[in-house]
Amino acid sequence: MNYNEFKIAMTAQVANLVGEEVNVTLRQVYKNNGVLMEGLAILDKTTNISPTIYMEPLYEKHRQGVPMERLAELLLQEYERSKPKGMVNLEYFMNFHMVRKRICYKLINYEKNKTFLSEVPHVRYLDLAMIFYCYLDESCGSGATMLVRNSEMKRWATNVSELEQLARVNTPEHLPVLFTSMHQVVREIFEEEQDDLLLLDENLTEAVPMYILTNQTKCNGAAVICYPEVLETIKEIVGGAFYVLPSSIHEVIITPLSGQYSLKELEEMVTDINRNEVEEQEVLSNRVYVYDTEKKALTLQIYGH
Repeated sequence: MNYNEFKIAMTAQVANLVGEEVNVTLRQVYKNNGVLMEGLAILDKTTNISPTIYMEPLYEKHRQGVPMERLAELLLQEYERSKPKGMVNLEYFMNFHMVRKRICYKLINYEKNKTFLSEVPHVRYLDLAMIFYCYLDESCGSGATMLVRNSEMKRWATNVSELEQLARVNTPEHLPVLFTSMHQVVREIFEEEQDDLLLLDENLTEAVPMYILTNQTKCNGAAVICYPEVLETIKEIVGGAFYVLPSSIHEVIITPLSGQYSLKELEEMVTDINRNEVEEQEVLSNRVYVYDTEKKALTLQIYGH
């Protein structure tokens, strides 16, 4: 079964499971970096907005042998986890006074999103762009957000500067920082999988000190590099200047400048990971950043320049 056949069959399978009174629609959504994805929107009588459950990951599971019936069950389980808890007051989004405390920001690649950026308020940062969204409460669905477009900015009679000021205060409050050693992350993965075939080297963090920097939801966590005092605090932890490797829009990797890797090697590492390990819509940048301890700011480093 090819992808086109799969998405038609899956839509019919889900529609059959939920019944005629529930609206099931296949729709296209433009994601980060210009990636076009397709997903199902399911709208029942208990709510007036719907999360989109994307088809592409389900198709990959189907290619691995998971039956259609099981995939439809998984899709509906995800829908139940993500859907709003009742009707959402859409008037809420018309009132800037009500939403201002929930304006947050995330980082995306500037060059890969130039067309999209013409439609949204944004701030340039290195080779990235800071864009804004409303971080909604759990009643609107798990992890629900609403992108702030130029139309919202105009309706609210606000501007980019005010949105940035609000977001710089709100984002760390709603999405606190999470800083963990790579060693600990790997250990937790092994513990979850109960994998005792690979033995962890207790001296790993000393030989190759690397850390993961994200937020506590681990979603759009690369934005943490703009939090006040975070990078200066990391400088104290790692003992000086450090590289920041943009491993995805969700997290970055920190490693000391005095480590064993050169800038060229790190650039190649980031590019290789982005090409082979990271979904295109989750790629942040192929560049490497350095924290300048004198300027107390990140700088963009390009090998050979």
